[in-house]
Amino acid sequence: MQGELHYLLLKCFRGSHKFIVQDTSRIDLLPGQPKVLECLREQGFTGAAMTDDLSMDAVGEYCGENAAAVTALKAGADILCCTDYASAAEALTAAVESGEIPEERIDEAVTRVLLLKLTYGIIE
Repeated sequence: MQGELHYLLLKCFRGSHKFIVQDTSRIDLLPGQPKVLECLREQGFTGAAMTDDLSMDAVGEYCGENAAAVTALKAGADILCCTDYASAAEALTAAVESGEIPEERIDEAVTRVLLLKLTYGIIE
């Protein structure tokens, strides 16, 4: 699995993607599983990473949407897709205030999102 994962990630990276969507439903949330975003960063990927919907049943069964938002950000996701944004924002704020998520991690995510927007002319 690990070798196949690295091959797929390297193929994605060589395609010069500036942005990826990460299915966090199983890979990054389960202990002991390969961390896709970590592998991408090891291969030199510097673009923004976005989660799949954190409200999916598979995520809810494992830990719930709010815990998934915190876990996904800690795992390296920069853009979080979730149904209850207000609740996820509260969970992320609490995680930053408690020190579970360093402010530097928020800065990294914001920087990647802003660079993505600059690249595609969304902001100047």
